[in-house]
Amino acid sequence: MSVREIQLHAAPRMRIRKLISFILLLATSLASHASSVADSYAAMDITPAASPRPAPSFVLTDLHGVETGLADLKGKVILLNFWATWCEPCRKEMPDLETLWRTYRDRGLVVLAVSEDGGDIRSVTRFVAKHRLSYPVLVDNDGKLASRYQVSGLPVTYLIDRQGNIAASALGIKNWAGAEAGALIEHLLEK
Repeated sequence: MSVREIQLHAAPRMRIRKLISFILLLATSLASHASSVADSYAAMDITPAASPRPAPSFVLTDLHGVETGLADLKGKVILLNFWATWCEPCRKEMPDLETLWRTYRDRGLVVLAVSEDGGDIRSVTRFVAKHRLSYPVLVDNDGKLASRYQVSGLPVTYLIDRQGNIAASALGIKNWAGAEAGALIEHLLEK
C-alpha cells in the first residue's frame, strides 16, 4: 500500500474524529453556559419558571398619558417591576434598573416599572424626576394588574422572554446592576 493510499484510507476516520471532537466541545460549552445561567438565578434568588406560561396581557398609562401594552412589545425581553414610592426596598432598587435599562435597551430589553401608589401620580413623577429615571413608568391605579400577576409584596419583578412567556420571577430587592443580572438578561436576549 502506498503512502497516498494509506492517507486516503485514513482520511474519513480523521474527519469523524474531528467531528466528534467538535460536537463534544460544543456540548461542553452549552452545558457550561446553562450552568452559569442557573448559577445567576440562584445567586440572585430568582425563581425560573418551571414551564413556559404566557404573561398576562395588559394596557396601562405612563406618566405622560401614553398607553403601553404587552402586545406592543412583542419580540422584546421585558423586565416588569412592581413598585411604589413608599416602599424603601423599591426606592433602592430603581437606580439599578436604570443601569440595566441603559446597558441593554439597544439590544431589545424593555424595563417597565409599574407603580402601585394607588394613583398618587405626583409622588411618582417627583420620584422619577429626582432619580432621573428614563425607562417607562406605568400606573396601576386600581391594582388590577398587580392582582393578575399575583403580586403579594413589593418589589416584585417578572422577566418575560421574547415569546411573551414568564421566564422568571423575583420577590424583593435585587442587584439588577450586577454581573449575575447581566448574565440573565444576556441569556434571555440570545433566546
